[in-house]
Amino acid sequence: MTTQAFFQVSYVDNQLVAYLNGERIYTSKDMHGPEDGKAIYISEKLVPGSNQLLFVGINGGGEARFNVQLFVDGILQGPEIEYYEKNPGKYVVYDHCYVITAK
Repeated sequence: MTTQAFFQVSYVDNQLVAYLNGERIYTSKDMHGPEDGKAIYISEKLVPGSNQLLFVGINGGGEARFNVQLFVDGILQGPEIEYYEKNPGKYVVYDHCYVITAK
């Protein structure tokens, strides 16, 4: 059975980028608010063995907030990314890496 994996982005301020094994696979809109929460499927991009999924949060000034959930084979992987800071400055303000072991 193939490993099933997807993530959902429910809030972005200002921008979120995701990399799988070093390849950019997702870039959110530059926004200040809720994202649509649709599933971004990554199963077909996984390679057998270890895969690194890196989320990078980018802020343009003022508040920064990111909310992301990763599911692998139907199970929420912890911790859910829930980042908020009142005034962290500009540029990269958050990163988090998950390791997904694929069959």
